[in-house]
Parts: sequence; C-alpha cells; structure tokens
Amino acid sequence: MTAQSIEDRLREEYGIRLPAITFVCFELETRVRHCLLPIIRTLKAHEKIDISARVKECESAISSLRKRQQGAQFDRGRLAPYTLTGLKDLAGVRVGVFPRTRVQEVDWALKEEFGDWEAKHVPGIQPGNSLPLALKYHGRCVSDAEVFGEYQVLPLMTKLYWGVQHAAVYKGDARIAERMKDHEAAVLEAMRQFEEEFERLLLEEQTLHGPK
Repeated sequence: MTAQSIEDRLREEYGIRLPAITFVCFELETRVRHCLLPIIRTLKAHEKIDISARVKECESAISSLRKRQQGAQFDRGRLAPYTLTGLKDLAGVRVGVFPRTRVQEVDWALKEEFGDWEAKHVPGIQPGNSLPLALKYHGRCVSDAEVFGEYQVLPLMTKLYWGVQHAAVYKGDARIAERMKDHEAAVLEAMRQFEEEFERLLLEEQTLHGPK
C-alpha cells in the first residue's frame, strides 16, 4: 500500500478542521462589525468602511505552509507531521477604509476588542520609514483554541486592488510576479497620491464654502 502523501494528510486535516475554521471566521467578522458600528454611524457621504471575511481554501493553505519550509518544499523524511494549525490566516477579515485618514481610528477601535493579538503589519512600498500597506493582527478566538484568526485594516483602494492582484499576480506565474513589482509599487503610490489630493481638495472646499 502506498503511504499517504504529506499533501493528502493536510487535505484530510483541512476537512476535519473546516467547521472550526468557518466558525472562527464568522465569529471574527461579527466581532469586527459590532466593534466598528459606532464609527460606521458617523461616516460622511464620501466615507466608507468595507468589511469582508474569507476562509482560506485548502490548496492555498497547503501552498502557504509549503512556502514556509526550507527551500519552499516539504521534507518527505520528517518524523513529526506537518499541520495547518500554525497558519495565522486560516480565517481572515479585511477592513477597507476610505479615506485613509480614518484607518488609525478604525485600528484603535479594534485594538480595544483584540488588544492581546499580535501585530505583523504588511510593510510599505518605500524603504525606511514608509507607513505599512496594511495593519495586520492575528490571535485565537474563544470559539476554537487551535485555529488562528487574522484581521487587516487598510485603505479601501488598496483592498480593492489586492482583490485583483492576488489572483492575477500573486497566484500566477512567479516570473511575471517578480517583473510586476515595480508596476505594483507605482499603482500603490498613485492611489496614495489620489487620496491625499482628494482630501486636500475636500478640505479646501469646506474651508471656502463650509461643509455640505
């Protein structure tokens, strides 16, 4: 009889844990939405908070675990079994905020709810003191101690762009992804400049004519 492969064992584990992962995702989204209700009630007509949740797909989870290994490969001779429970983003929530000046307010509000969660932010596109592209936190929900949850707070325009970029570039050909890095940086910088100019013009109009 052929021994079960590492990938097949992980697929079996994923199937067993899927109900717990799904419930963590539901719980995390519910807590995030409840926490942000006071801010959502105060949003002006042009301001938005977009909340979405997702359960990481099985093959994506296995691929993420594989990439974390030496040489991005599983050690077929390893004695201890690999497990998906070390992944921090099996259940995830993204909070997109427009304009980005509201990001800090949203971040503070969620820290009151998830104050003990560990931060691991997505670094900015510029070296040095560039602000993070996304504020990212992970921790364990009460509903399942073995499954991590993750939430991100980021500018809404970046969130929407990543929805396209993830499928077209991140999950596509690695060579194309490498060659697209400079173009991606230009897109992200252009979105930042758009928001800054929008807010500058909005403030200018309010100063001249008063709030609408």
